Amino acid sequence: VVSTQSTRERDLIGAGRFRNDANFCFDTRGGDLAGGNFLYLGDCGDMTKPNMNTNRFMMFTKDGRIMGLNYCLDSGYGEEIRFEPCHNQGGSQQFSYDTQTKTIKQNGNRCLTGNSEKGYPVLDECREGDATQIWNFEHIYI
Repeated sequence: VVSTQSTRERDLIGAGRFRNDANFCFDTRGGDLAGGNFLYLGDCGDMTKPNMNTNRFMMFTKDGRIMGLNYCLDSGYGEEIRFEPCHNQGGSQQFSYDTQTKTIKQNGNRCLTGNSEKGYPVLDECREGDATQIWNFEHIYI
């Protein structure tokens, strides 16, 4: 049996711009998606047009990694979340996506929250219906 699903559809939850319902997107603010660089929030721009900003292209894999190129989001460095080499050991690089609430969680009870006052996402207590915690992907595969 030959699968008609592409590798991308088999391996990814979502890709492209990650936008929350408060209309903020993940952004590297001009930094590369490379080790040590922080994840910020930015203006999403026109979501009806293709994403031409590589600072905002990321992937969420079905094995729980949020990544850009070969670097993964890592929450193990204080409040700010940054890119570090993917270590495939879970922990501070392991996330899950709840398809019902559209929240990105870590450790089951902490939600990735687009904190506009700080200008970057943080892990915070999950709050039902909080627009800063509801995430949509430019391309969704689940």
